[in-house]
Amino acid sequence: MSAPNRIGEFCRVHFRVKCSTEMGQKIAVSGNCFALGNMKKDGVVHLVTTPESHPIWYTAEPLVIPRGQVVN
Repeated sequence: MSAPNRIGEFCRVHFRVKCSTEMGQKIAVSGNCFALGNMKKDGVVHLVTTPESHPIWYTAEPLVIPRGQVVN
């Protein structure tokens, strides 16, 4: 039998960044937790944009991070 899912164990994090870029450039975020790649270059979270929203870049899906975890 699995443990019941307690409400409030995790939080969803959305990133929105204003950054003007040249055609072909990309924006990514990294951090010290699993959801942000543990500071590893190959684990970054790539942000997305559209012609209508540029220069705003954002996460396509929310990141799930344990509540109370300090994130750098």
